[in-house]
Amino acid sequence: MGYEEWKAYILCVLSNICFAGFNIVSKVSLNKGMSRYVLVVYGHAFGILATAILVLLFERNHKGKMSKAVLRDIFFLGLLGPVFGRTLGYAGMEYTSVAFASAMGNLIPSFTFVLALLFRMEKLEIGKVSSQAKIWGTVGALGGATLMTIYKGVVVISPHTHTRTHTHTSYHQPSKAFLDWEWIKGSLCLLISMLSLSAFYLLQSATLRKYPAPLTITGFTCFSGTLLAAIMTLILDHNLSSWRLSWDISLIAAIYSGIMVYGVATFVQMMAMQIKDAVFVTAFRPISTILVTLMGLIFLRDALYLGSIIGAIMIVLALYSTLWGKIKEKEKKVMENTNFEQVRRSAGWSKLDMRSPASGSGGGGRGGGGGGGGGGIQRAKGNGEGEGAVGELGFGFPDDLASQALAATGGNSILKATDWIFTRQKPHSQTPPEENPSSSPSPSPSPSQSQSPFQTKLDRFFHFPSKPSTSNPPHPHKQHCDSDTPSLPNPPSKQHWACLNAM
Repeated sequence: MGYEEWKAYILCVLSNICFAGFNIVSKVSLNKGMSRYVLVVYGHAFGILATAILVLLFERNHKGKMSKAVLRDIFFLGLLGPVFGRTLGYAGMEYTSVAFASAMGNLIPSFTFVLALLFRMEKLEIGKVSSQAKIWGTVGALGGATLMTIYKGVVVISPHTHTRTHTHTSYHQPSKAFLDWEWIKGSLCLLISMLSLSAFYLLQSATLRKYPAPLTITGFTCFSGTLLAAIMTLILDHNLSSWRLSWDISLIAAIYSGIMVYGVATFVQMMAMQIKDAVFVTAFRPISTILVTLMGLIFLRDALYLGSIIGAIMIVLALYSTLWGKIKEKEKKVMENTNFEQVRRSAGWSKLDMRSPASGSGGGGRGGGGGGGGGGIQRAKGNGEGEGAVGELGFGFPDDLASQALAATGGNSILKATDWIFTRQKPHSQTPPEENPSSSPSPSPSPSQSQSPFQTKLDRFFHFPSKPSTSNPPHPHKQHCDSDTPSLPNPPSKQHWACLNAM
């Protein structure tokens, strides 16, 4: 394992330590009587200062345009993240425990998957193992959260000596373990908070595609969240003394929330994502839950309940099931793109061939022959007209043939559709004619180069022989293949398939 690998692990652990400390400091300040609404306002106000410094250091040369759509997204980011997500998270933490709230945070990947399906941002194929893993992960996460909500259970670990006596009596009073309404209220607040944060991350991902400057977007989100949270605080908390910050844990909580979470933790996660990816960073989330549980037992003297332990284990296992499904889908997508790139290079396609329509007769064929043979493998239409996969398959094929191939193969893979076109049933009425001895033979690959049947068909399709000399009359089928027509017949005729067999 090299230095970069170790660096990614260290950064992920460091970011989870920052998040664990944030939960502990916030819980202490809330227990001391600080208003959760004011804590949201001050935390995001300090977050503006922290992200402004990072933007000046790393993104001051960014020349992206801040459009109205991006500003609209920033407004909703401030609404989903600070107002709903953070405020309800603090409320749930007050009613339950800091370890419980941290365990609920592992629901975010599963909730994100569900919302992506509802908004059609992700495609679900039940027959695939990766989709099944994500489904079971989501079901398991929801089951664990439900168990933690309705079943508090007996005290398993407690730093208080008097609680041990209560632990013995709790086994004989199971009804109290199920009817803790404060616990249920806090659980519902945390569930809504995690759902809001999941929508926040989806919207943030879409906003970054429009304006690829993550630190700038984070800073503007903190600004939007500060304004919206201040309005919410003025409406819900009429006590002006709540705004006063003393030189105690309340000031530390606000500074820690702004600098360590929005400054240090955000920057560290970005560095880890540059080395690895988002799935790798998310896989370390349970470390924060373990650290919060230990610090809660030591510093906050919180008791650990049986329902929380079982539910947290279910949620963590469901998290890794969801992440495993995402990894498998990513690997398959990379493999398909790699195979398509290899086919494109072996067939001699260029980026110009796949993007622009045929223009003129200046481009030679792959074999180096003159004439306009190179234009025959260019796309007929561009992506700008919205053909989607049909347009991607339109390199030398008519649109109706491309649509037919995509419909026959399910429309999921361009490679499958291309293979379907070349392996479709050929007409048996015409037998391939004998090669004209006067025409120049096509160059054959060397025996050392082993090619698959699919690759051989591609080479036979795109290796157009050069035009025969005028002294020897060409074979009628080869004359049809050597025409300067830049696109294939629509659909390919029997004569064309006979021509392919002749080559």
